Amino acid sequence: MKFIKHPSHPIYLLSHAIVFMFGILIIVFSNFAGLSEWTKLILFGVGTSLVAAGITGWVVYTYVKSSEQFATAISIVAKFGILNVFSGRSVKIREEYDGRMRYFKKQVDILGFGLNSFRQDNLSFIPVWKQQGSIRILLIDPEFPNEEFSFANQRDREENDPQQTISRQVRQFASEAAKYIEKERFEIRLYKCLPMLNLYRIDDEILWGPYLIKESSRNTPTFLVRSGGEIFERIVRHFETIWNDDQLSREVPISWYQE
Repeated sequence: MKFIKHPSHPIYLLSHAIVFMFGILIIVFSNFAGLSEWTKLILFGVGTSLVAAGITGWVVYTYVKSSEQFATAISIVAKFGILNVFSGRSVKIREEYDGRMRYFKKQVDILGFGLNSFRQDNLSFIPVWKQQGSIRILLIDPEFPNEEFSFANQRDREENDPQQTISRQVRQFASEAAKYIEKERFEIRLYKCLPMLNLYRIDDEILWGPYLIKESSRNTPTFLVRSGGEIFERIVRHFETIWNDDQLSREVPISWYQE
């Protein structure tokens, strides 16, 4: 039964509570009349020592318990590769994207709706970024499953935006990005699956988060994860599956590039 001696075990805490109470009883008993002064002093010393031992046991229990909780949290962070969490995304944490984009060397993958802020703030940097690595962007298909009842229009309703807001943003993105399109350097596809999360992979890190009902995507939580963690690998597979499956995504119509 060695495990009950571990400071985090409840029996360990209970035993020190008993020691504490026994010490209190001895201190009380040491004040009884009829005992010699030496006996009183000895009993009082024993009682206070037991009280101190009981309190020390509680302190150790609290410390070990908090340390175990911290260790558990650290192990979860290590397993899933979580580096940070933010209360929003896009323009709210622009520095998180901008700092990484200046120095990326291999791969950038982005999945969003119309990526309006990205288009306005970053499209002009594409020629420079193409020299650093490959950039792939997945925008929501504004015509799937059909133009009137598309997932894009549904998301407009969920964000309390006017209908066709996202559709217009997607088409505008394609039109303005047309001059930068280059096979294996800068490519865009339209995804035809339920829009459940936003992701922005920059080399070995991903900023990602869910879409929430009745909340603008820029106000939803964003998680930063690193390569080597379970979340990173699964999100990479998520993107690759959509990108490579013609049932889940398609090329942007040539006519859109000419609008």
